[in-house]
Amino acid sequence: MTEVSTDHPSGLPYIELTEQGRKISFRKECLGDVKIFRKVNDGEEELLVQGIRTPYTDADSFPEGSKLTYTIELDQDRQKHQYHLEARL
Repeated sequence: MTEVSTDHPSGLPYIELTEQGRKISFRKECLGDVKIFRKVNDGEEELLVQGIRTPYTDADSFPEGSKLTYTIELDQDRQKHQYHLEARL
């Protein structure tokens, strides 16, 4: 079973589990540039993608029990926002 959580109180952004992988989306239109970083278990954080619009699907495979932590950085309206999402596979 997969557990997904977000620190943002309104659930923005969020993760959905799909057949293709973990889909990261925003609950409202996001026009700013987005960077998505991923950390696997206690490893180093790595940049997955930058300058994109969501949704973004992380299709990489991981063994059951892996902890994935995503950091989403958003530049919008001249302000930087940062969100953290966690998924346990």
